[in-house]
Amino acid sequence: MDQILAGGDSGAAQARVAHNLKGQLLNMGETGWADIARMVEFAAKAEEDHDYAPPLQAIREAMSAIMEYRSS
Repeated sequence: MDQILAGGDSGAAQARVAHNLKGQLLNMGETGWADIARMVEFAAKAEEDHDYAPPLQAIREAMSAIMEYRSS
């Protein structure tokens, strides 16, 4: 996620990061969050200029909460 937020990478590189994140979320059963990652992936592939920080921060917080819950 930090790679996407830092910018500077090509849309293809950002799309790969978002794609990998989407896969991790799907493996965790988090389809709703994976849908957000999918939207980021497709926008990055299209090289659309978006502020990816809000959705990615939400995903980061959700993943942190999920991991904390699963480890307790």
